Amino acid sequence: MSRIAKFCRNCRAEAGLRLYDAAYKLGMSPSELCSVENGESVATIPQIEAMAQFFGSNLDFLMHWYEQDERDRRKRVEPPVAGSISSPQQADLTNVVFLTRYKDRRWLTNSTSEEP
Repeated sequence: MSRIAKFCRNCRAEAGLRLYDAAYKLGMSPSELCSVENGESVATIPQIEAMAQFFGSNLDFLMHWYEQDERDRRKRVEPPVAGSISSPQQADLTNVVFLTRYKDRRWLTNSTSEEP
């Protein structure tokens, strides 16, 4: 389970919110939030921003966890076996684009901070 998933589940439990209520307040569907909390899918950058704002957490801290989770996820993906025939998979660059925009915005608004 990812760090973000554990964070989201723990914060929701501490707040005493049902999955449906938390999902509504985060602007997600209940199935999306459930799959994020169970580690079946990865939260997007806008979803992480919403979690930070709603649960009153530090966005930079969550983004650091997100980067670690992405690094761990890439390590778990095994390369294809030599000689196997498989169709090339297209990479989902949605979160990469959001992460780049987040970092650019962060550097423009807070030029004195150091990169995590």
